[in-house]
Amino acid sequence: ALEAAGIKVYTMAGGTVRDALQAYRAGKISTVTGATVDSHHGMGRR
Repeated sequence: ALEAAGIKVYTMAGGTVRDALQAYRAGKISTVTGATVDSHHGMGRR
């Protein structure tokens, strides 16, 4: 849904918001290009 709306999602392991902004500005983080979990993940189903 986000990708279809033209919204880019970036991922970074660990660090602070400041670290993430610096990495983004330096081009050192990548965009998420697809789902990272199964459909309906986190909806309380087991």
